[in-house]
Amino acid sequence: VNRAGWEDYTKAPLARLIEALGADNLPLRMTAAEQLVRRVGGPAVAPLLRLLGNRRTRPVVVAHALWVLRQLGALPDDALTAALRHPDPLVRTHALRVVLDGGDAARRFQAAVVATLDDPNPHVQRAAVEALARYPDPEMVRALVRVLGRVPDFDTHLAYTIKLCLRNLLRQPTLGEAVTAAAWTPAEQTLLAEPLSGVSTAYAARFLRRAVEAVALPRETELRLLRHAALYLPPNERDELTGFVRKKYAGDPASQYRLYAVVRQAVLQQGGTPGASLRAWGTTLAGQLIDPPKPAWTYALRGGLYLKDAPVALRTPPVTTELSPDLRMVGFDQGGFRGVVRSPAFEAPATLRFSVVNSNPKTTPDPENGVLLRLASDTTRVIARQFFPKTNDYRAPTVTWDLSAYRGQRVVLEVVDNSSGVIWVGDFNTPALRVPDSDPKAVAEQQRFAVETAGEYGLTTLEPTLRRLLDDPASEDFIRLASARALLRLAPERYAPRLVARLSDGEEQPPLAYRKDVAALLGETPLAPIRSALEVGLKRTSGEVQLELLKALAASAEGKDWVLAQ
Repeated sequence: VNRAGWEDYTKAPLARLIEALGADNLPLRMTAAEQLVRRVGGPAVAPLLRLLGNRRTRPVVVAHALWVLRQLGALPDDALTAALRHPDPLVRTHALRVVLDGGDAARRFQAAVVATLDDPNPHVQRAAVEALARYPDPEMVRALVRVLGRVPDFDTHLAYTIKLCLRNLLRQPTLGEAVTAAAWTPAEQTLLAEPLSGVSTAYAARFLRRAVEAVALPRETELRLLRHAALYLPPNERDELTGFVRKKYAGDPASQYRLYAVVRQAVLQQGGTPGASLRAWGTTLAGQLIDPPKPAWTYALRGGLYLKDAPVALRTPPVTTELSPDLRMVGFDQGGFRGVVRSPAFEAPATLRFSVVNSNPKTTPDPENGVLLRLASDTTRVIARQFFPKTNDYRAPTVTWDLSAYRGQRVVLEVVDNSSGVIWVGDFNTPALRVPDSDPKAVAEQQRFAVETAGEYGLTTLEPTLRRLLDDPASEDFIRLASARALLRLAPERYAPRLVARLSDGEEQPPLAYRKDVAALLGETPLAPIRSALEVGLKRTSGEVQLELLKALAASAEGKDWVLAQ
């Protein structure tokens, strides 16, 4: 003890250090254990072994004694085996962690570790799962799958620990090959599927493909597993997967597209080119997705933004709102869009109730976000409204309106986003009003894919649709631009003059940003078939549009020579 009355454990005798292993203070216990290992060493072994052999030794002391003896290399096998069967869960948990830390090449503790998988204490069970990583063989995998199948829904920690251990075990090629080639029941295949979706190998991909073929799974789970299979199957097995997907999702081109995109990405990443079956699949999908129905939910943005993606999307509520993670809500996709998202007209119920997710930072001068209800027959009449206080985090209020005076009349819901934050709505109490069945953002992305594929694969049968999309002012900017690119690939000499006519300034012309992108497209097109159109374009344009055209032309030697010759 020093002059201030503090005990100096760097000088404490052996007996005092062993006594301190039972102190209430964890840092003090850790200090005592460190001194026993680093300073005392061998003389500490005998008294610590006596503590392990004494049934009256407190569990916390036994746990520290195990670790000290382990670090001194003096922990007998029988003492560790006894600790694995100790009546106190704290001791069993630490004994399992000692096994994990020290290894068990001779598998002396394997049976005892497996037995603790059925331990009533969840902490012991999790430690047992982690320790099983020391025994990479198919039987241990089966034991883990067995335990995973009976984990209660509320014990997400144990389920996660088992899945993580399985994933790590199955990443070992020899074990992974053996496990995925073995026979499993449909329920076991389902349990193995998620860990194997984290294993980036061909054997995992084959197992996941077979699982989707054999087991009834939720659609999103199927697509996620097939996506992994598409990425890691060998090239010579992708045609078989393509055929399976096209047959299984014959009436669902949106799901097919998600998998087609992954297969195509994998082919390109491996330096290949799309083969005949992949091109045929893409051609079919392009025809199915190029002209989707008009969206039921519409929007109006303030500020005349030039869009490169669809602004409206389906979202799931943040976990902090405590709303169901399965709930789908609609609104602008991200913060920064200011405007209105409108529902289709629907028949007003006596009471309308729905959930809102709102975020509107207090640090900004933005007005409050809100929701309005208008009569469809007279949109100047607002029959219900609610605005929400500004908040730096996500809030999820429930809105309830008494509409008994308007019951049966056609109404329109408006989601008013005035901020750099977000506002989404969903969970309506009436079947007359629903969020979109398909994500508007995903639908627009599928349409863009179809347009680009028409140009890439030279699909002249889709040329009339491309022309209509290009000329339709209601088409999104990014769809019109993609249509322009596709038409230039199909028939540059025919469509270059039409696009050049859109480049000059004028009140009826498209936005400047769009015209600059079109100028860049023209500059990237092979020069020979559009030379005369470009001559006209350079004469009709000025400022930024003309500069963009010149920059694109100057990017190629042919274009540069042509510009200098003008």
